[in-house]
Amino acid sequence: MLGLAFAAACGTANEQQGATASATRAEDLFAAKCGMCHDFKEDKIGPALAGVQQRWGNDKAKLKSFVRNAQEYIASGDPYAVALYQKWNESAMPSFTGLSEEELDLLIEYLQ
Repeated sequence: MLGLAFAAACGTANEQQGATASATRAEDLFAAKCGMCHDFKEDKIGPALAGVQQRWGNDKAKLKSFVRNAQEYIASGDPYAVALYQKWNESAMPSFTGLSEEELDLLIEYLQ
């Protein structure tokens, strides 16, 4: 019985460490890839990113496509992407084709 309690406690501790590591990695990704142009709550060169998934209609696939290659996605005619581009004086966001699915998921979760 003590062994099960210990295993459960270790599992919880490991989960907490994993969550902390993921949050730290997401913060690092945000700082390295997004932070130059974006903030959470305030506009900078680009829009504030807190709650960005909701602004994309909770469509992670569209948001990921935009992040990977904004210009290509704007050219597809997506109304929200076009409006965003026009609102920001047609400033081109760089492409982030090197971000993995996991990294994009971490960033999107981080920005909730």
